[in-house]
Formats: sequence, C-alpha cells, structure tokens
Amino acid sequence: MKNFTQTKFKILDDSIVSELDQEAVLLNLSSGIYFQLNSIGLFIVANLNHFTDLNEVRNKIINKYDVSEKKCEEDLSDFLSKLDERGLLEVLKK
Repeated sequence: MKNFTQTKFKILDDSIVSELDQEAVLLNLSSGIYFQLNSIGLFIVANLNHFTDLNEVRNKIINKYDVSEKKCEEDLSDFLSKLDERGLLEVLKK
C-alpha cells in the first residue's frame, strides 16, 4: 500500500461521478476506467476535487462518521491506494 502522508492528491480532472441510488461510480473519461463507490467512498471523492492531504480528508471523515483515527487512516490509505492503482488519482509530493 502506498504511503500518502507526505503527498497531496486529488481526483483526475477528466473524471466524473455518477450517482445511482445509494451508490456511485467514479469514471475516468479518457481511459474508461471506473470505480464503484459506496456512500463513504462518495463522501471521500467529493472532497478530492482540489489537491488536499491525508490529514484534511481524515479529519473530515472523523467529523462526519463514527470511526477511530487509526481505523480511518488505514481505510483511507487503502481506498486512496486503490484509486491510485487504477489511475484515478493525481498525486504530488509535498
């Protein structure tokens, strides 16, 4: 799993989110690659429209959902790694 603690990241500009009932899909229009999102994934992606860092996103999740800081950071890093592996995330070193 990639370490996102020393980076800033955002969803690629040529990506869109399509919501379907309680789920959503993140689609890269250039590559055709998509990623299915649950409600928490949709919340995270909605907060990745501009470059941000792990702490900022983690704090937003903790404020909205009942989750420990450690569990949140682990799950968020896993989620970001999956987006990155699929080429849906733009990552910059701080």
